[in-house]
Amino acid sequence: MEKKSFIFGLKWCCAFLMLLATYGLMFGAVANAATSTTLTTSDIADLTPDYVRTGTQKVPMLTLTLTDALAEEFTKAKIRYSGTDKSDISAVHLYAESTGSGGSFDPATDILLGTSSPTTTTVFTINLGPAFAFRPNVPQQFYFVVDIADTALEGNIVDLRIYKSDLTIGGNDWPDEGINPDGSSTIQSLPTDSTPPVINSVTGNTSGTTGEVTTITVVATDNVDVVSAKIFIDGDTAGLDMAESPDNTFTFDVPVPSDSTENIAYQVTIYDQAGNSAASNIYTVTVTDNDDPVAEAGADQTVDEDTTVSFDASGSSDNIGIVSYQWNFGDGVGTASGSSPTYIYPEPGTYTVTLTAADAAGNTSLDSLVVTVLDITPPTAPTNLSATYSGGAVSLSWQASSDNSGSVAGYNIYRSTSSGGPYEKLNSSLLVATNYLDAGVAVGSTYHYVVTAIDAAGNESGYSNEAVVSSTGSEPPPENELDEIQGLLAALKAQIQDSTDIPKGIKTSLVSKLSAAESKLFQAEEEGNAAQAELLKAASNTLRAFQNALRAQSGKGKIREDHCDSWSNQAETVRSELQEIIGS
Repeated sequence: MEKKSFIFGLKWCCAFLMLLATYGLMFGAVANAATSTTLTTSDIADLTPDYVRTGTQKVPMLTLTLTDALAEEFTKAKIRYSGTDKSDISAVHLYAESTGSGGSFDPATDILLGTSSPTTTTVFTINLGPAFAFRPNVPQQFYFVVDIADTALEGNIVDLRIYKSDLTIGGNDWPDEGINPDGSSTIQSLPTDSTPPVINSVTGNTSGTTGEVTTITVVATDNVDVVSAKIFIDGDTAGLDMAESPDNTFTFDVPVPSDSTENIAYQVTIYDQAGNSAASNIYTVTVTDNDDPVAEAGADQTVDEDTTVSFDASGSSDNIGIVSYQWNFGDGVGTASGSSPTYIYPEPGTYTVTLTAADAAGNTSLDSLVVTVLDITPPTAPTNLSATYSGGAVSLSWQASSDNSGSVAGYNIYRSTSSGGPYEKLNSSLLVATNYLDAGVAVGSTYHYVVTAIDAAGNESGYSNEAVVSSTGSEPPPENELDEIQGLLAALKAQIQDSTDIPKGIKTSLVSKLSAAESKLFQAEEEGNAAQAELLKAASNTLRAFQNALRAQSGKGKIREDHCDSWSNQAETVRSELQEIIGS
């Protein structure tokens, strides 16, 4: 009985001493804290979960809740490692709970106060900067968090403890004495994972365009984690890494060649952390050619009419290949296909030739060149040339010529004193009328005339028939100089009357002026010398007015310039003859 009482009393004594020691330490800590920092410990808890080795990871080890009545600053913390191997830890962090006390650790939302510097000892020092400021009498929860090293060994123990003077608050060390609760974590190896990841979606069959990229996207899930994805293109066995986006999404830009429309085959494979994989079906990128060819029709050309013109499209190009060339030769008639056709232009002119190049996809491109076809065909020779001598001059007329360009530009008059030439050209500029008055003949001579036609390109026809006239024919010579002048004037008036390209009103006005001059010449034949001179002067002045009217209408485009020059020159010849008579 005494033994049992002794044992019972000893148990109660030990229990009392233990209780006294426990409360004494607590009260001592609280008292000392109150004396030095007015801090009290609401809770210090061991979190220390076991750790599955999957790489560096933040693991919460200890949490404590502190209350500061003076709102002092938390400036430094030390945490002491007492596990198996310090190298199992790469860093220690101190976080503050973002919601105050009563939270659970979340690295995404909680406030990182500081991280330990590298150390070779088992003491990790964390300098808080800027220092954490307490709010007066508000509990604040903190977490000590470790980074487990990749080299941590299975079965090692990770253990953190807070010792005396490990925390600095308001310039004072806390706690003043004692060891705070501690716990430990055991490093465990990865569990066996034989479950492959799952492909939730993939781009599948799609289309692409030459010279561009087509983006392939795959989304996957896994019971642990999807870590990578590869794409295998056209049977490639090595594969290419796909870029990872959030939520286990992977993408890859497949380059589509610019010079091929062959379809592209691809397959996607995803991998989890344990090396399990899942492969997609084989899909096809159908390639479309959207690139136009580059047509090259060649340089501009100048050729003669009725000659063969060669064309060459060999300078054209396409990213895949040109399958057809179509030519339009610009004359409203000619077309051809092929890269090097030929064509003959029967008529002179300027033609725009168009080349259309097309590839197998139907893309087309245009190019053009200009072909200038020269006129080398002369007009037909004038016909029915006739010559009549009258009043000291020879009047010539002929049948108009024709030309492949549509019209002739004018005529040249040639004269010779011998049949068959050699001939001398009489006109200084082209004649547009089909008649001419040769006033430069001598009485008693025989003349041989021919006419040629000229087109706009300068081609000259052959000679017309030869017309022969003699100034000693059956018609008597003029009895005096005025008769000769009247003959010249009558021939000039006849040319204007016969002209078909002068507006009627202008023709009437010009003929009226010549008729007025003729009238004064007839009056002069009946008058004496004094009166005759005045009439001849009046006739000369009337002819000057005729010349001025010619030039004015020519300047307005009403009379062709070559007409104006020819008729004005003939009028000037008459005026010169009159001036000689007046002067004598």
